[in-house]
Amino acid sequence: MHDFLTLAFVGLGIFAVANFLEDLVPMLRRYHGFVMLAMGIGAAYWMNYSMFTGWHIAVRNDTVGHLLTGFAFAGTTSVWRGLHHWLGASEGEEPEERKSHMRLAA
Repeated sequence: MHDFLTLAFVGLGIFAVANFLEDLVPMLRRYHGFVMLAMGIGAAYWMNYSMFTGWHIAVRNDTVGHLLTGFAFAGTTSVWRGLHHWLGASEGEEPEERKSHMRLAA
């Protein structure tokens, strides 16, 4: 349970710091996904944290555990971004909704 909460709240922290950086440097908004990924992996290495050790899941080495944890941190920022806009915040850009151009044949 603690590992899941760590994952969720570190993702929230990365989301908040990234929004702050995107306000300071507007050009970063173009590379939002890469910024989240870099910050997620950087946070996992900086904290020396792997969620797999907390869940007692064996990974090949610690580097892979940190890397995959960083991907998970970056993924949770998308959840926080969607929640932030669903709750009515007007800051930042709204997440894009992708529409399929395929039509059903009846």
